[in-house]
Amino acid sequence: MKIKSKVKNGLVFESENLLTEDLFLKIRNESSIKASNVFQTLDWIYCSYKTKPNQKYFLIKGYFNGKLSYLLPLERLFSITEIFYTYINPLMSDYTMPYISNEIKPKTFQEYNNLIEESLKTFSEPKFIFLRNQKDIYGFLPKPVYSYNYTNTYYINTYKNDLNIKFKKKLKYYKNRISRDFPDYVIENFSHNIEGINVEEKDIEEIIKLKNKQYKRTKSNKEIKSFLWKKISLLKNSNISIFVSLLKINAKIASGVICLLHKNILYYMIPVYNSKYKKYSLGILHLNYLINYSRVNKIYGIDLTIGDENYKSKFNSEKTKLFSSFYSNRKFLKPIKLFMLFSYKLINYKFFKFIFKSIKSSIN
Repeated sequence: MKIKSKVKNGLVFESENLLTEDLFLKIRNESSIKASNVFQTLDWIYCSYKTKPNQKYFLIKGYFNGKLSYLLPLERLFSITEIFYTYINPLMSDYTMPYISNEIKPKTFQEYNNLIEESLKTFSEPKFIFLRNQKDIYGFLPKPVYSYNYTNTYYINTYKNDLNIKFKKKLKYYKNRISRDFPDYVIENFSHNIEGINVEEKDIEEIIKLKNKQYKRTKSNKEIKSFLWKKISLLKNSNISIFVSLLKINAKIASGVICLLHKNILYYMIPVYNSKYKKYSLGILHLNYLINYSRVNKIYGIDLTIGDENYKSKFNSEKTKLFSSFYSNRKFLKPIKLFMLFSYKLINYKFFKFIFKSIKSSIN
């Protein structure tokens, strides 16, 4: 179903409900998407789709004067209903905004809201979508009635990373302590793009295993699978790639991190350490190493992604707010949409946990 935009003359929306390799190839051949973050890239969307091919998906495209200028990949939020959708791969997509080209860049919140809700009119049935982590790249997303600042994201500029003296002393102490107790510790990096060394599946498996142990230890309902990361590690001629860094003690992983590399920025996706070495602050030590490594290898920054963990602010990082919003494709749904956002604000974490629990159960 095609819809002409009333917000922008010359913009036409259409949606696809059958995501195939041919469709992704066609999109790749017909235009170049200048994604603002790794989660908007075609390869992230494609690999996310391949992890759960039996899930219900939609890909909304917008063409401005014949050129692809808008892309919003959606998956069904709850298996019991067709009315609620969210950004593809909600457990791992840390930023959930549609790709919008500069040609149709919105100037106000209302324009942004209208673009998304117009694109949803490509559905013939009523729909709600929940975009949990919208990065305020336009500077107008804070709207008390329409959006909610659930969490934040942190970014380290590797060329402007001046740490305070007290923290530098701590880092030196951490390094001296591990060097004293484990003089044979080593850090190994794997990246086809940077090191010319492919990431091994066994290392991905081990990091995922350690991360899921951490989730269990902290009584989290989260559980992640390795398939997505293995799929990304096999990509060829892609604008995203996987980067794995391992800190080993006695030839075993004591600290590890899976990152994504996109536009010379490392996305710090799955950091973990072996709880046996908790007192050594390996996570902080490892991240500091990665900052120095990035500077040497001309990586502009490290995106620490979502969450307000204390360690992030210690590295003189830039904080950006993330906003959650509901959108709908029918005027009569507006009161329900506002009520859902109001309820989301009131019960906040309980609702958040409910959504993730539901997502997990629908996956399983």
